[in-house]
Amino acid sequence: MILIYKKKFIILSVCLIFFVCGVMSFFYGIKTATLILREEIIVIDAGHGGIDGGVSGTITKAKESDLNLKYAISLKNVFEKQGYRIVLTRSTEDGLYGTAAAYLNEDSRKSQDMKRRKEIINQAEPVCVLSVHMNFFGKSSARGAQVFYNSSNPESKRLATAVQNKINNLNEEYVGRKITQLPGDYYIVKSIEYPSCIVECGFLSNPEDEKLLLNADYRERLVYEIGNGVLMYLKTRELQS
Repeated sequence: MILIYKKKFIILSVCLIFFVCGVMSFFYGIKTATLILREEIIVIDAGHGGIDGGVSGTITKAKESDLNLKYAISLKNVFEKQGYRIVLTRSTEDGLYGTAAAYLNEDSRKSQDMKRRKEIINQAEPVCVLSVHMNFFGKSSARGAQVFYNSSNPESKRLATAVQNKINNLNEEYVGRKITQLPGDYYIVKSIEYPSCIVECGFLSNPEDEKLLLNADYRERLVYEIGNGVLMYLKTRELQS
Protein backbone atom coordinates (compact mmCIF):
# COMPACT_ATOMS: atom_id res chain seq x y z
CA MET A 1 0.00 0.00 0.00
CA ILE A 2 2.83 2.38 0.90
CA LEU A 3 4.52 1.61 -2.43
CA ILE A 4 1.30 2.42 -4.29
CA TYR A 5 1.04 5.80 -2.54
CA LYS A 6 4.69 6.50 -3.29
CA LYS A 7 4.13 5.72 -6.95
CA LYS A 8 1.07 7.97 -7.06
CA PHE A 9 3.04 10.73 -5.33
CA ILE A 10 5.89 10.41 -7.81
CA ILE A 11 3.50 10.45 -10.78
CA LEU A 12 1.69 13.52 -9.41
CA SER A 13 4.99 15.27 -8.76
CA VAL A 14 6.21 14.61 -12.29
CA CYS A 15 2.91 15.86 -13.73
CA LEU A 16 3.12 18.97 -11.57
CA ILE A 17 6.65 19.67 -12.77
CA PHE A 18 5.61 19.35 -16.43
CA PHE A 19 2.61 21.60 -15.78
CA VAL A 20 4.72 24.32 -14.14
CA CYS A 21 7.30 24.12 -16.91
CA GLY A 22 4.56 24.43 -19.51
CA VAL A 23 3.06 27.48 -17.81
CA MET A 24 6.49 29.11 -17.48
CA SER A 25 7.25 28.43 -21.14
CA PHE A 26 3.90 29.92 -22.14
CA PHE A 27 4.42 33.14 -20.22
CA TYR A 28 8.05 33.36 -21.26
CA GLY A 29 6.91 33.14 -24.86
CA ILE A 30 4.48 36.01 -24.32
CA LYS A 31 7.17 38.08 -22.63
CA THR A 32 9.57 37.39 -25.48
CA ALA A 33 6.97 38.43 -28.06
CA THR A 34 6.33 41.65 -26.13
CA LEU A 35 10.02 42.46 -26.05
CA ILE A 36 10.23 41.95 -29.80
CA LEU A 37 7.38 44.42 -30.29
CA ARG A 38 9.17 46.95 -28.13
CA GLU A 39 12.17 46.99 -30.43
CA GLU A 40 10.30 49.58 -32.50
CA ILE A 41 11.28 53.10 -31.48
CA ILE A 42 9.33 56.34 -31.72
CA VAL A 43 11.19 59.61 -31.24
CA ILE A 44 9.32 62.47 -29.58
CA ASP A 45 10.93 65.86 -29.98
CA ALA A 46 9.92 68.58 -27.51
CA GLY A 47 10.66 71.79 -29.38
CA HIS A 48 12.84 74.59 -27.96
CA GLY A 49 14.29 74.45 -24.44
CA GLY A 50 16.76 76.26 -22.23
CA ILE A 51 17.21 79.93 -23.06
CA ASP A 52 15.05 79.36 -26.15
CA GLY A 53 11.57 79.36 -24.64
CA GLY A 54 9.76 79.62 -27.97
CA VAL A 55 6.56 81.67 -27.98
CA SER A 56 4.59 82.64 -24.86
CA GLY A 57 0.93 82.74 -23.96
CA THR A 58 -0.64 86.17 -24.41
CA ILE A 59 -2.53 85.92 -21.11
CA THR A 60 -0.55 83.62 -18.81
CA LYS A 61 2.88 84.13 -20.42
CA ALA A 62 3.32 80.33 -20.27
CA LYS A 63 6.45 79.30 -22.16
CA GLU A 64 6.08 77.11 -25.22
CA SER A 65 9.17 75.09 -24.29
CA ASP A 66 7.60 74.05 -20.97
CA LEU A 67 4.33 73.04 -22.60
CA ASN A 68 6.13 71.16 -25.37
CA LEU A 69 7.90 69.03 -22.76
CA LYS A 70 4.69 68.28 -20.86
CA TYR A 71 2.96 67.16 -24.04
CA ALA A 72 5.99 65.12 -25.12
CA ILE A 73 6.09 63.25 -21.80
CA SER A 74 2.34 62.58 -21.99
CA LEU A 75 2.83 61.19 -25.51
CA LYS A 76 5.68 59.04 -24.24
CA ASN A 77 3.31 57.46 -21.71
CA VAL A 78 0.70 56.78 -24.41
CA PHE A 79 3.13 54.95 -26.69
CA GLU A 80 4.86 53.03 -23.92
CA LYS A 81 1.50 51.55 -22.93
CA GLN A 82 1.32 50.21 -26.50
CA GLY A 83 4.70 48.52 -26.17
CA TYR A 84 6.87 50.99 -28.09
CA ARG A 85 10.28 52.18 -26.98
CA ILE A 86 10.43 55.96 -26.74
CA VAL A 87 13.36 58.30 -27.22
CA LEU A 88 12.93 61.93 -26.15
CA THR A 89 15.25 64.46 -27.76
CA ARG A 90 15.10 66.29 -24.45
CA SER A 91 13.62 65.21 -21.13
CA THR A 92 14.42 68.35 -19.10
CA GLU A 93 13.93 72.08 -19.48
CA ASP A 94 17.46 72.44 -20.86
CA GLY A 95 18.25 73.12 -24.51
CA LEU A 96 20.51 70.91 -26.60
CA TYR A 97 23.24 73.41 -27.47
CA GLY A 98 26.57 72.26 -26.13
CA THR A 99 28.91 75.20 -25.55
CA ALA A 100 29.00 78.48 -23.65
CA ALA A 101 29.65 80.30 -26.93
CA ALA A 102 26.46 78.84 -28.37
CA TYR A 103 24.56 80.05 -25.32
CA LEU A 104 25.62 83.62 -26.10
CA ASN A 105 25.18 83.47 -29.88
CA GLU A 106 21.61 82.86 -31.04
CA ASP A 107 22.50 81.54 -34.51
CA SER A 108 25.14 79.17 -33.14
CA ARG A 109 22.81 78.08 -30.35
CA LYS A 110 19.99 77.26 -32.76
CA SER A 111 22.32 75.47 -35.15
CA GLN A 112 23.84 73.27 -32.44
CA ASP A 113 20.42 72.55 -30.97
CA MET A 114 18.97 71.41 -34.29
CA LYS A 115 22.02 69.33 -35.19
CA ARG A 116 21.90 67.55 -31.83
CA ARG A 117 18.22 66.71 -32.32
CA LYS A 118 19.05 65.29 -35.74
CA GLU A 119 21.84 63.16 -34.24
CA ILE A 120 19.51 61.75 -31.58
CA ILE A 121 16.91 60.85 -34.20
CA ASN A 122 19.39 59.18 -36.55
CA GLN A 123 20.97 57.21 -33.71
CA ALA A 124 17.55 55.94 -32.63
CA GLU A 125 16.56 54.75 -36.14
CA PRO A 126 12.85 55.22 -35.30
CA VAL A 127 9.72 54.08 -37.10
CA CYS A 128 8.55 57.70 -36.92
CA VAL A 129 9.24 61.08 -35.34
CA LEU A 130 6.87 63.57 -33.72
CA SER A 131 8.04 67.11 -33.02
CA VAL A 132 5.80 68.90 -30.50
CA HIS A 133 5.24 72.67 -30.66
CA MET A 134 2.77 75.43 -29.78
CA ASN A 135 1.68 77.88 -32.47
CA PHE A 136 1.46 81.69 -32.52
CA PHE A 137 -0.03 84.15 -35.00
CA GLY A 138 -0.45 87.89 -35.22
CA LYS A 139 -4.25 87.61 -35.39
CA SER A 140 -5.60 86.21 -32.16
CA SER A 141 -8.55 84.64 -34.00
CA ALA A 142 -6.35 81.84 -35.39
CA ARG A 143 -6.71 78.64 -33.39
CA GLY A 144 -6.69 74.84 -33.51
CA ALA A 145 -4.16 72.00 -33.73
CA GLN A 146 -2.38 71.52 -37.06
CA VAL A 147 0.23 69.12 -38.44
CA PHE A 148 3.12 69.94 -40.80
CA TYR A 149 5.33 67.59 -42.81
CA ASN A 150 8.10 67.40 -45.40
CA SER A 151 6.38 67.36 -48.80
CA SER A 152 9.23 65.40 -50.40
CA ASN A 153 8.65 62.43 -48.07
CA PRO A 154 5.47 60.48 -48.94
CA GLU A 155 5.55 58.53 -45.66
CA SER A 156 5.73 61.76 -43.70
CA LYS A 157 2.64 63.01 -45.51
CA ARG A 158 0.80 59.78 -44.67
CA LEU A 159 1.81 60.09 -41.03
CA ALA A 160 0.75 63.74 -40.88
CA THR A 161 -2.59 62.95 -42.53
CA ALA A 162 -3.34 60.16 -40.05
CA VAL A 163 -2.51 62.38 -37.07
CA GLN A 164 -4.46 65.38 -38.42
CA ASN A 165 -7.52 63.22 -39.08
CA LYS A 166 -7.57 62.16 -35.43
CA ILE A 167 -6.93 65.53 -33.82
CA ASN A 168 -9.65 67.01 -36.01
CA ASN A 169 -12.04 65.31 -33.58
CA LEU A 170 -11.02 67.99 -31.09
CA ASN A 171 -10.77 70.75 -33.69
CA GLU A 172 -14.38 70.16 -34.68
CA GLU A 173 -15.46 70.20 -31.05
CA TYR A 174 -13.55 73.31 -29.94
CA VAL A 175 -12.84 75.25 -33.13
CA GLY A 176 -15.92 74.26 -35.08
CA ARG A 177 -14.10 73.00 -38.17
CA LYS A 178 -11.57 70.56 -39.51
CA ILE A 179 -8.03 71.72 -40.24
CA THR A 180 -5.84 70.43 -43.05
CA GLN A 181 -2.29 69.15 -42.61
CA LEU A 182 0.23 71.21 -44.60
CA PRO A 183 3.76 70.86 -45.99
CA GLY A 184 6.24 72.90 -44.00
CA ASP A 185 9.81 74.08 -44.49
CA TYR A 186 11.15 72.99 -41.10
CA TYR A 187 14.67 71.69 -40.43
CA ILE A 188 13.62 68.91 -38.08
CA VAL A 189 11.41 67.21 -40.70
CA LYS A 190 13.47 68.07 -43.79
CA SER A 191 16.84 66.92 -42.45
CA ILE A 192 15.86 63.30 -41.67
CA GLU A 193 14.69 60.38 -43.78
CA TYR A 194 12.34 58.85 -41.23
CA PRO A 195 8.57 59.49 -41.37
CA SER A 196 8.10 62.63 -39.32
CA CYS A 197 5.78 65.52 -38.66
CA ILE A 198 5.47 68.62 -36.51
CA VAL A 199 2.36 68.87 -34.36
CA GLU A 200 1.42 72.44 -33.52
CA CYS A 201 -0.91 71.70 -30.61
CA GLY A 202 -2.71 75.04 -30.67
CA PHE A 203 -2.22 78.81 -30.65
CA LEU A 204 -0.84 80.50 -27.56
CA SER A 205 -1.88 83.74 -29.28
CA ASN A 206 -5.54 82.74 -28.93
CA PRO A 207 -7.11 83.05 -25.45
CA GLU A 208 -9.36 80.00 -25.86
CA ASP A 209 -6.55 77.79 -27.18
CA GLU A 210 -4.18 79.04 -24.49
CA LYS A 211 -6.65 78.06 -21.78
CA LEU A 212 -7.11 74.61 -23.32
CA LEU A 213 -3.37 74.00 -23.79
CA LEU A 214 -2.77 74.67 -20.10
CA ASN A 215 -5.54 72.26 -19.07
CA ALA A 216 -4.29 68.79 -18.08
CA ASP A 217 -7.51 67.04 -19.16
CA TYR A 218 -7.36 68.62 -22.60
CA ARG A 219 -3.70 67.69 -22.88
CA GLU A 220 -4.53 64.05 -22.23
CA ARG A 221 -7.32 64.13 -24.79
CA LEU A 222 -5.10 65.69 -27.43
CA VAL A 223 -2.17 63.31 -26.92
CA TYR A 224 -4.65 60.43 -27.02
CA GLU A 225 -5.82 61.53 -30.47
CA ILE A 226 -2.25 62.15 -31.65
CA GLY A 227 -1.31 58.68 -30.42
CA ASN A 228 -4.26 57.09 -32.20
CA GLY A 229 -3.24 58.78 -35.44
CA VAL A 230 0.33 57.51 -35.17
CA LEU A 231 -0.78 53.98 -34.29
CA MET A 232 -3.20 53.93 -37.23
CA TYR A 233 -0.39 55.01 -39.55
CA LEU A 234 1.98 52.34 -38.21
CA LYS A 235 -0.69 49.64 -38.45
CA THR A 236 -1.50 50.58 -42.06
CA ARG A 237 2.17 50.57 -42.99
CA GLU A 238 2.63 47.19 -41.35
CA LEU A 239 -0.25 45.72 -43.36
CA GLN A 240 1.20 47.10 -46.59
CA SER A 241 4.68 45.75 -46.00
